[in-house]
Amino acid sequence: MGIIETIGGWLLKAREVSPRLMAVLALISGALLFCPDHILAHFAVDVWVSTHRPLIGLLFLFSGGMTLSYPVEAGWRWLNRCIVKSQLTSAREKRLQSLDNREKQILGSYLLSEARTLTFDSENGAVENLVVCGFLYHPVSEADVRHVPATIDEWTWEYLHEHPELVAMGGKSRNH
Repeated sequence: MGIIETIGGWLLKAREVSPRLMAVLALISGALLFCPDHILAHFAVDVWVSTHRPLIGLLFLFSGGMTLSYPVEAGWRWLNRCIVKSQLTSAREKRLQSLDNREKQILGSYLLSEARTLTFDSENGAVENLVVCGFLYHPVSEADVRHVPATIDEWTWEYLHEHPELVAMGGKSRNH
């Protein structure tokens, strides 16, 4: 089992190798495998290639596979990010469609005043709930307890401008 562990260790280390190096290895080993012997003879490698063809073939398969794995992995990560972003957006949209009246009034006050940051009392539970949901955030770490700034998230700002019917447009705009 020692040889299998050794090969497994090499494969794990090979994953950390530069994609550029793997591509170069694939190109060189492919050229050595598929070039005619008379071309290889110009470089004086024809005899060496003929005696090591199986190893060169393994190198070609491995480095070629590794070279292809990099864009496949990048594509998989991109697709995964798109799916997660879509799910998150869907959940945020659903949550905005189920705001209670206090939350509607608070978010509506941002639209009504065309301000991205408003101040609220630190004990305003609806504001803190909107912060927890990610619709608002506190731009500073310290503030007067009666005047805590809360800034509306960029996505929320744009979404509510597209769907103003989701929030009550009346009410106070400051010091809720």
